[in-house]
Amino acid sequence: VRKESLETIIAESSSLAGMVNGMLTLAKADSGEAIPKEPLSLAAVAREAVSATTQRASEKGLSLKFDAPASSPIVEADPALMRQMLTNLIDNALKFTEHGGVTVRVLATNGEAIAEVQDTGPGVDPAELPLIFDRFYRTDKSRSRDVSGTGLGLAIVRSIARVHGGHVEAERPPGGGTLFRVHLPRIH
Repeated sequence: VRKESLETIIAESSSLAGMVNGMLTLAKADSGEAIPKEPLSLAAVAREAVSATTQRASEKGLSLKFDAPASSPIVEADPALMRQMLTNLIDNALKFTEHGGVTVRVLATNGEAIAEVQDTGPGVDPAELPLIFDRFYRTDKSRSRDVSGTGLGLAIVRSIARVHGGHVEAERPPGGGTLFRVHLPRIH
C-alpha cells in the first residue's frame, strides 16, 4: 500500500510540475517583450524536435518521418521556444496516434516559413477544431482519463507562434488524421 501511495504521489507531482511549467511558458510567451530572438534554421530546430521524440514514437511502434528543403527557411526566434512548440505538436500527434505514424515537414513560401505535423490518428472532430488551442481544453472527454496531459500543450503552441509573429491552424485532411500547420514570418 505504501509503495502504491508513493507511486501515486510521484505521478501527481510530475503532472503538477508539468502544468506549472506549461503555465510559466504561457506567461513568458504572452509577455513577448522579454524573449530574446535570433536568426535560426526552422529545419534544424524541427530536426532536433524529431530527434527528441523518436524514442517515444518507437516505443509505440509508430513511424516518425522528417522532410525539409535543402535550403531551410530562416526565422527570427527563440530556439528553446521553437523547439518546445514543435515538440509539443509532435508529442500531441504521438499521443493520439495508435497506428501508422507522424510526419514533420518544413516548407518555405514567399514570405513564410511553415512547419507541419501530420498524424494518422483518428483526427479531431471538426466541431472541436476551433477549440483545441484553448487552455485546458481536452478533446474526447470520455477518453481524457486514459490520455495523460494538462490541456496546455496546444495553447502553448499557439502562444509561441503568436509571440513570433505567426499563427497555427489545424485541419482534418481528407485522408484522415490531423494536420497542424505553423506559419512564421521568415527572414531568409
